[in-house]
Amino acid sequence: MDYSITHAEPANVFDINSHTGEIWLKNSIRSLDALHNITPGRDCLWSLEVQAKDRGSPSFSTTALLKIDITAVSYTHLTLPTTPYV
Repeated sequence: MDYSITHAEPANVFDINSHTGEIWLKNSIRSLDALHNITPGRDCLWSLEVQAKDRGSPSFSTTALLKIDITAVSYTHLTLPTTPYV
C-alpha cells in the first residue's frame, strides 16, 4: 500500500509516511503558537484527505477524510486525542 495526503486544509502542516500511513506534524511546527498562526480562526482543527492505493494490476484506491483536533498539555508538549478515527 502507498499512502498520501491528497488535500489538507490548511496545507503544509502534516507529513505522512507513504508506506505505513503514519501522520505527524511537520518538523517546522514547534509550538502551539505556530499552530495557531497557520490555522484560520487561530484554532487547531484540520481536515486531511488521505489516499491509500495498492500496487496491484489493476490498482485500487480509497480515500478517507480525517478531522484532527490538536490540544496542548503545555507549550512544549502537543498531544493528539486518543479516540480512534474510523
